[in-house]
Amino acid sequence: MKRILGNIASQLKRLTGFCASRSRLPSRHANPRPWDWASAWALDGRDLCFSVIAAIANGQCRQIIPHRSFQLRAFASALSTAAMALALTACASGPQAPGDVAASAPKADVPTGSTKGNATVHSAQSLKAAVDNAWVSLPASVTGGAVFNGLLKDAPRAVGKAPVVVFVHGSSGVAPAIKEWQKWLATDLGVASLSADSMQLPDRMTYKSPIAKAQYELVHTMRAQELSAAVDALATLPWAESQRLVIAGTSEGAVAVARYQRAAAAPQERGRMLFSWSCEDNYHVQSHRSNIPNTLPVLNVMSSTDVYFSPSNPWLGNSQALGHCGKVLAGNTVSSIVLIPGAPHTLLNLPQARQAEEGFLRGLLLSK
Repeated sequence: MKRILGNIASQLKRLTGFCASRSRLPSRHANPRPWDWASAWALDGRDLCFSVIAAIANGQCRQIIPHRSFQLRAFASALSTAAMALALTACASGPQAPGDVAASAPKADVPTGSTKGNATVHSAQSLKAAVDNAWVSLPASVTGGAVFNGLLKDAPRAVGKAPVVVFVHGSSGVAPAIKEWQKWLATDLGVASLSADSMQLPDRMTYKSPIAKAQYELVHTMRAQELSAAVDALATLPWAESQRLVIAGTSEGAVAVARYQRAAAAPQERGRMLFSWSCEDNYHVQSHRSNIPNTLPVLNVMSSTDVYFSPSNPWLGNSQALGHCGKVLAGNTVSSIVLIPGAPHTLLNLPQARQAEEGFLRGLLLSK
């Protein structure tokens, strides 16, 4: 393993230099240090070099952050997909005890989960309420004045249009962090966003993990309904440029985004953003059932030590888990995986995450 990681490190070092020479990087990254976890992003998105920057020292992989280009394919000649997968696996699993490759951790005590509420199926009325009470942020191009942050049903009359992110919140509802993120999209990027409110379902089931997989799946089915309803609603919103659409979600909500199956009449999304979901089998799903075309741009942002969906969780329920969507995206040449060391589960507003998000959205929604 030490020799293999050494070979990967040397290829990554050469690749990093190549990418630095080909990308229009900010001046502070003109000569990126290949073993820094901090990434060298080109914020114009489509010109972002396909780069992998790793922190490898003394044969132990500490962190890996792949960034994929929308057009540059030189990575294939510099490092094989198999080697990349091996590096990701090594990083996710962490260092092993010398001379004891098969060493395993003692079985962890699984905490006792609980639920509140019983409803897991929307009525037509509750599904409509989830969309009507969606949290939206509308940029100045839509309002003709100040950015609007509030409920969809209270939105001002539109004077213009904007590209849209449809967001699926996590198990805590439309939390303040999500509202802050939506405001940033509108204020800094000029992108509108909509997050349907799942909590509009009376007596909606909420939970403290872990609970039975069958119960999680009832919730996931409900969240899929909400995502489809939110996307369908875009056709009725005069401010929504539905042909410039990205769907995104975090944690429980990201499961719906990873599984999303577009209806024939629904607008085609240009990309997906998956926050704090690893697209893997674990305690949270009966099976991950990800449905992501290999030609669809995807941004997956994870904490390298996510408390729920990384190997850092002792009751994850998958000893082979990587803690990110690398396996599902292995054949996707227009995807990016960003691992942020030590980040919390809710990470979409962290500077490292926003840097990645901005490059992704500018490339898909704002470039001419």
